[in-house]
Amino acid sequence: MKFTFELIGTGWADVMLDIGENRFYAAVSYLNEPLHDLCHGLLRVIPGLMHEDEQDEQESSVTFDWNLDPAGAQWHLSYAGNDRLRVKVVLFDDMDKKDPGESRVKIDNEVDVFDFVEAVVTELDQLLKNHGLVGYRDTWYRQDFPLTAYLKLKHFWQTKEAFEVREVTEEGHKEVCKSSLAAELETLQKLL
Repeated sequence: MKFTFELIGTGWADVMLDIGENRFYAAVSYLNEPLHDLCHGLLRVIPGLMHEDEQDEQESSVTFDWNLDPAGAQWHLSYAGNDRLRVKVVLFDDMDKKDPGESRVKIDNEVDVFDFVEAVVTELDQLLKNHGLVGYRDTWYRQDFPLTAYLKLKHFWQTKEAFEVREVTEEGHKEVCKSSLAAELETLQKLL
């Protein structure tokens, strides 16, 4: 399994996903947020990755679209149980119409959730090494690198556990959530 996301110019990236014999390739633009959608989709669908205050956002499956102008790709991620993830990517000739007669299933595979997260995290590592946070933002043009989701997914891949976030309460009411900046910076420092 392999996932790549290569910035090729201001607001453009080449994306490739290989799973078994199936391959999805596309040029995506800043008109949507493909990395954000993918990372946050994984966080929402993999059990145990959401902070307890976010549990109402936990879903068994998520769907999101990548605009390829005028074509598009619709992603479906669903947790299949037993550490398995179903990944389905359907390509449409015209994303606005989403005509089933003009669609092609590019990927429809069940994979090990840890292998898939590893493929995504490995590519996010490479993006940070190649561009840095500010360089990514200035090249991608529209949004910042999905840093929080990256840290959560990387921690999950390395430890098989959710990133530790603790609640600070006063008089029995939750006030704020805190994580360890030292742990977060250590994760980033290891990229150097």
